[in-house]
Amino acid sequence: PKADTPGCTKEGNAFKDLNQAYSVKNVAIVGASADSIAENKQFSEKFGFNYPLLCDTARAIPEALGISSRRWAVLIGPERNIEQIWTDIDDPAMFPVSPLSWIAQKEWGQHSE
Repeated sequence: PKADTPGCTKEGNAFKDLNQAYSVKNVAIVGASADSIAENKQFSEKFGFNYPLLCDTARAIPEALGISSRRWAVLIGPERNIEQIWTDIDDPAMFPVSPLSWIAQKEWGQHSE
């Protein structure tokens, strides 16, 4: 996906809207794309994103993780370990709720033991 396209815009705005909910869970949102610094800066400023966008023009992150899909997400835990990877995200507008749900389910599971 490319900056300022419909899917990326929907996903970016949803993460922006949910940033406080992520903050409550001590999760920092960081976007990553293969777009240039200038493209990401313009995209972020246009929509007022309240989180950083990393530029991975070489697509080194998905390659290192063995991810072939163009839209993906990674949750890195407090110990700096990968806790969850989502690939092949079908609905970029609704996806930003999925990691919050995953975190809540994990917390609920810990509390029910």
